[in-house]
Amino acid sequence: MAVSSTMTGARTKFGIYDPATQKISWKGIFSSVSYAVQYNADPVYTLGNYAPVDLVYTHVSPVSGDATGFRVMNAGPYVSAGGIVPRLQDLLYAEGLTFAMVDRQTGLVYTTIYGVKVLGYRTASTIRQLQEMTFPFSGLIVNDESTENAESPGAPSYP
Repeated sequence: MAVSSTMTGARTKFGIYDPATQKISWKGIFSSVSYAVQYNADPVYTLGNYAPVDLVYTHVSPVSGDATGFRVMNAGPYVSAGGIVPRLQDLLYAEGLTFAMVDRQTGLVYTTIYGVKVLGYRTASTIRQLQEMTFPFSGLIVNDESTENAESPGAPSYP
């Protein structure tokens, strides 16, 4: 059977990549993952002009997103229970995660988000509906299957 070039949600698997083992662990049963990348450009104003004379890229904001999944009993949101949210007492030492989105039809990792910090979770119970949990997150940089993003050569590095 031919593989469609159009991606659908039914083809997406969402997991956490472990660089040490080079394996992806599948955490939770996710029904939705969304993320946004925003570049920022500041206007350049000069004396004698009312309008800006140029727009200059100044930075990229952290990747922001949400992952929503179904609540599974005995598999809570905290890392100690197999989840992705660090416990309060572990925040000081919590390391960034690497999120991976995989095409389950081809096995291709088509999105990787590095340096992810999960910012908590929210949930609700509603009659006649499945209980869902939403995990807001921020990440440092995102790559897709066709582009690798990185700082320019010569940029300072953070220890």
